[in-house]
Amino acid sequence: MKWLLATDGSSSAQKALANLASLTTPEDEIVFYKCYSLKKNIPGGGSFVDPYGKEDSFDILEASKKKWKELQGQGKISGVAQGSLDCRAAIVDYATSHGVEKIMMGTRGLSPMKKAIYGSVSAYVMKNAKNISVVVTE
Repeated sequence: MKWLLATDGSSSAQKALANLASLTTPEDEIVFYKCYSLKKNIPGGGSFVDPYGKEDSFDILEASKKKWKELQGQGKISGVAQGSLDCRAAIVDYATSHGVEKIMMGTRGLSPMKKAIYGSVSAYVMKNAKNISVVVTE
C-alpha cells in the first residue's frame, strides 16, 4: 500500500502520524508530504505567506521521520516538500500523479469564519482525491 501523510507539524498532523504508524506493514510505502504556501492574495485584500517556508518544511519532515521511528512505524518512508499557491490542490495532484492509494491527514477544526476565508484542506482533499481513500483524524 502506498500512503501519503500530509503533515504541517501541527498537533493534528502528529495524531495522524501516530494513527498511520499503527496501520502500516513492512511492505507499505509512506510519503511524508509537506506543502508550503507561496505568496497568495487573500480575498478582500492583503496576502498570505506560509510562516513555514521551504527550510522549515524540511525540518518538519525530519521531525516527522524521527517521530515515526519512535512510534516504531513500519514501511519504507520518504519525504517531499513542495511549494504551491494552493496546497490543497498540490496534495491531490501529488497523490494522483505518484500512485498514492491512501492519504492520511489531520484536521484543525477551523472556525466557520476561517473556513470561509481559507477553506478546509481536509474537506477539499476528501472531495477531490478521486479513487484515493482519505483518512482524516482529529
